[in-house]
Parts: sequence; C-alpha cells; structure tokens
Amino acid sequence: MEEPLEYREATIGGGGERNEAEELLFAGMTVGELQVIYRRHIGASPEPAVEEIIAVQAAGGAEVTVKGVRFEVVEATAEQIRYRVLKNFE
Repeated sequence: MEEPLEYREATIGGGGERNEAEELLFAGMTVGELQVIYRRHIGASPEPAVEEIIAVQAAGGAEVTVKGVRFEVVEATAEQIRYRVLKNFE
C-alpha cells in the first residue's frame, strides 16, 4: 500500500472578514474530460461563497488551466489524478 501524501494546512490572511481562499478539487475523469470543483471562501465561514463544477478536455500529458491555475495532467482515472502544478492561484 502506498504511503499517504504529506500535506500541511495554512491559514491565509489575518483572520479578518475579508480573508479569501480558493481551492480546486478533483471530481473525476471520464473519456478525456477532467472535472474539478472550484471553491472560493470569504471570511471565516466554512461554507464556500462560490462553488462551481468545471469540465475541461484533458488527457495524460495535457496542460490545463482552470481559474488561473495551470497544471499538467500526468495520469487520471475516474477516481484519482496525478498532476504537476505549473502555476498556482495568484
């Protein structure tokens, strides 16, 4: 069994009402179409202020840009993705 990936949590901003955080979540891959969920959080609320499902054409080795984030899809299946981030959120 593979070891779980290491990660770290980070708080962005100083805890004020105008703090914003964005995230992209892998939602699956079907016949060349990659689906991701974009969420933007504002303030201290755990509920996203914006949430949308985005579908883009992609295959192994493809470079994809979603909401300003550019990444290379190394491998993707219906349940998992391997990718390389080329440009993060600004």
